[in-house]
Amino acid sequence: MPVFSERRPHRLLSCLVLFSLLVSSVAGAEDVAGNGATLYASHCSACHRPLSRTDINDRPAKRIRSAISVFPMMSPLRSLSDAEVAAIAAVLATPPAPVTLR
Repeated sequence: MPVFSERRPHRLLSCLVLFSLLVSSVAGAEDVAGNGATLYASHCSACHRPLSRTDINDRPAKRIRSAISVFPMMSPLRSLSDAEVAAIAAVLATPPAPVTLR
């Protein structure tokens, strides 16, 4: 029995390390996803208008990545990660908030 009790703290430590890695990677993914609007504003809005008036709503990440590789004027965007492209696609899939006129 002493062998098991000696190994148990190591297992607990291993579990805690694994848990912290999982939590930090999920938090990192949420940070990128939360920045979809910011990424769009800095990389896309000059040509595709502001997000509230864009003409490219509901574009999947695969289509965005394809456009980046096909159109020469979009070649600077090749440095965007897959997570960043997915974040842009996610924000494009979200309908803009309605504008209220006063």
